Amino acid sequence: MGNGDTRVRGLAARAGGWSARHRWAAVGIWVLFVVLAMGLGSAAGRVDVEDSEQLKGETGTAARIIEEAGIEEPASETVLVQAKDAGLTSADAEFRSAVAAVMTAVERTGEVTDVTSPYDSGTVSKDGRSALVQFDVRGDPQTAGERIEPVLDAVADVQK
Repeated sequence: MGNGDTRVRGLAARAGGWSARHRWAAVGIWVLFVVLAMGLGSAAGRVDVEDSEQLKGETGTAARIIEEAGIEEPASETVLVQAKDAGLTSADAEFRSAVAAVMTAVERTGEVTDVTSPYDSGTVSKDGRSALVQFDVRGDPQTAGERIEPVLDAVADVQK
């Protein structure tokens, strides 16, 4: 055997040889490593990524400005107005009247802002049988559910 046959055993080869000879000890060490890694991971806690950090370009810039200013986005809601009569479309006076009645009823509750007509926002279906009236609920978006009841009642009255 010459010098060419002599090989320097690397760390991975030595660790592999030891692991093969001491299987249960190797498994125990790996289990201990996994448990420690999980413990350290949970102790470190989590980091929440803000919306502005996930968004790119102008949208991300706008989101960062809103977050830095502490402005909370309002709870946005919609009311779907649909024609039951197959021949009725959003172009008909009766449909337009129903949309106007929904908008007026929602505004009168005093719980909403920025009520937007589907004719202004382009939220009318292609077949003209459905339209969305959009609005924002006043106050904290986290508690908007507490203030939505009068709005739902107003829409139900129009529906009757």
